[in-house]
Amino acid sequence: MDCKEATKYVRLYLDRKLDPLTQEAFLDHVEHCSACYEELEMTYMLDNASDLLSAGDLSVPNISRALHEDMNERRGQVRVFYRFLTGEYCLYTLAFWAFLTALAFQLRIWFTNGLF
Repeated sequence: MDCKEATKYVRLYLDRKLDPLTQEAFLDHVEHCSACYEELEMTYMLDNASDLLSAGDLSVPNISRALHEDMNERRGQVRVFYRFLTGEYCLYTLAFWAFLTALAFQLRIWFTNGLF
Protein backbone atom coordinates (compact mmCIF):
# COMPACT_ATOMS: atom_id res chain seq x y z
CA MET A 1 0.00 0.00 0.00
CA ASP A 2 1.31 3.46 -0.83
CA CYS A 3 0.74 6.77 0.96
CA LYS A 4 -1.96 7.93 -1.46
CA GLU A 5 -3.99 4.79 -0.88
CA ALA A 6 -3.40 4.88 2.88
CA THR A 7 -4.62 8.49 3.03
CA LYS A 8 -7.81 7.40 1.29
CA TYR A 9 -8.36 4.70 3.94
CA VAL A 10 -7.86 6.86 7.08
CA ARG A 11 -11.53 7.82 7.31
CA LEU A 12 -12.71 4.29 6.52
CA TYR A 13 -10.36 2.88 9.17
CA LEU A 14 -11.64 5.25 11.83
CA ASP A 15 -15.25 4.51 10.86
CA ARG A 16 -14.46 0.77 11.10
CA LYS A 17 -15.50 0.17 7.49
CA LEU A 18 -12.36 -1.57 6.20
CA ASP A 19 -12.39 -5.26 5.45
CA PRO A 20 -9.81 -7.27 7.43
CA LEU A 21 -7.35 -7.67 4.55
CA THR A 22 -7.33 -3.97 3.69
CA GLN A 23 -7.17 -3.10 7.38
CA GLU A 24 -4.08 -5.25 7.81
CA ALA A 25 -2.36 -3.62 4.83
CA PHE A 26 -3.32 -0.18 6.13
CA LEU A 27 -1.95 -0.91 9.61
CA ASP A 28 1.27 -2.30 8.15
CA HIS A 29 1.76 0.86 6.10
CA VAL A 30 0.87 3.28 8.89
CA GLU A 31 3.23 1.57 11.32
CA HIS A 32 6.16 2.11 8.95
CA CYS A 33 5.26 5.50 7.43
CA SER A 34 5.54 8.43 9.83
CA ALA A 35 3.65 10.85 7.54
CA CYS A 36 0.64 8.55 7.26
CA TYR A 37 0.76 7.79 10.98
CA GLU A 38 0.71 11.52 11.74
CA GLU A 39 -2.29 12.00 9.49
CA LEU A 40 -4.07 9.10 11.19
CA GLU A 41 -3.18 10.49 14.60
CA MET A 42 -4.45 13.98 13.74
CA THR A 43 -7.70 12.65 12.30
CA TYR A 44 -8.11 10.35 15.31
CA MET A 45 -7.54 13.29 17.64
CA LEU A 46 -10.09 15.45 15.81
CA ASP A 47 -12.67 12.67 15.83
CA ASN A 48 -12.21 11.93 19.51
CA ALA A 49 -11.63 15.48 20.77
CA SER A 50 -15.05 15.70 22.42
CA ASP A 51 -14.51 12.44 24.31
CA LEU A 52 -11.04 13.52 25.35
CA LEU A 53 -12.29 16.95 26.42
CA SER A 54 -14.99 15.43 28.58
CA ALA A 55 -12.34 13.19 30.17
CA GLY A 56 -10.36 16.36 30.86
CA ASP A 57 -7.09 15.18 29.33
CA LEU A 58 -5.97 16.23 25.87
CA SER A 59 -2.28 15.51 26.34
CA VAL A 60 -0.45 14.04 23.36
CA PRO A 61 0.77 10.89 25.16
CA ASN A 62 -2.82 9.93 26.02
CA ILE A 63 -3.98 10.48 22.43
CA SER A 64 -1.08 8.42 21.11
CA ARG A 65 -1.68 5.72 23.69
CA ALA A 66 -5.38 5.56 22.83
CA LEU A 67 -4.55 5.30 19.12
CA HIS A 68 -1.98 2.56 19.76
CA GLU A 69 -4.51 0.65 21.85
CA ASP A 70 -7.05 0.97 19.04
CA MET A 71 -4.50 -0.23 16.48
CA ASN A 72 -3.57 -3.21 18.68
CA GLU A 73 -7.25 -4.07 19.10
CA ARG A 74 -7.73 -3.97 15.34
CA ARG A 75 -4.65 -6.17 14.84
CA GLY A 76 -6.30 -8.66 17.17
CA GLN A 77 -9.46 -8.56 15.09
CA VAL A 78 -7.42 -9.30 11.96
CA ARG A 79 -5.77 -12.26 13.70
CA VAL A 80 -9.19 -13.60 14.71
CA PHE A 81 -10.34 -13.22 11.10
CA TYR A 82 -7.35 -15.22 9.85
CA ARG A 83 -7.96 -17.92 12.46
CA PHE A 84 -11.58 -18.15 11.35
CA LEU A 85 -10.51 -18.28 7.71
CA THR A 86 -8.00 -21.03 8.46
CA GLY A 87 -10.63 -22.98 10.36
CA GLU A 88 -13.04 -22.61 7.49
CA TYR A 89 -10.47 -23.96 5.01
CA CYS A 90 -9.74 -26.89 7.33
CA LEU A 91 -13.44 -27.67 7.61
CA TYR A 92 -13.89 -27.62 3.83
CA THR A 93 -10.83 -29.84 3.40
CA LEU A 94 -12.14 -32.34 5.93
CA ALA A 95 -15.56 -32.34 4.25
CA PHE A 96 -13.94 -32.94 0.87
CA TRP A 97 -11.91 -35.89 2.14
CA ALA A 98 -14.92 -37.31 4.00
CA PHE A 99 -16.91 -37.17 0.75
CA LEU A 100 -14.13 -38.92 -1.19
CA THR A 101 -13.81 -41.60 1.48
CA ALA A 102 -17.57 -42.23 1.49
CA LEU A 103 -17.57 -42.37 -2.31
CA ALA A 104 -14.67 -44.84 -2.32
CA PHE A 105 -16.46 -47.11 0.16
CA GLN A 106 -19.70 -46.88 -1.81
CA LEU A 107 -17.91 -47.79 -5.05
CA ARG A 108 -16.25 -50.71 -3.28
CA ILE A 109 -19.65 -51.97 -2.13
CA TRP A 110 -21.08 -51.64 -5.62
CA PHE A 111 -18.16 -53.43 -7.26
CA THR A 112 -18.18 -56.17 -4.61
CA ASN A 113 -21.88 -56.82 -5.13
CA GLY A 114 -21.49 -56.79 -8.90
CA LEU A 115 -23.62 -53.73 -9.51
CA PHE A 116 -21.02 -52.39 -11.97
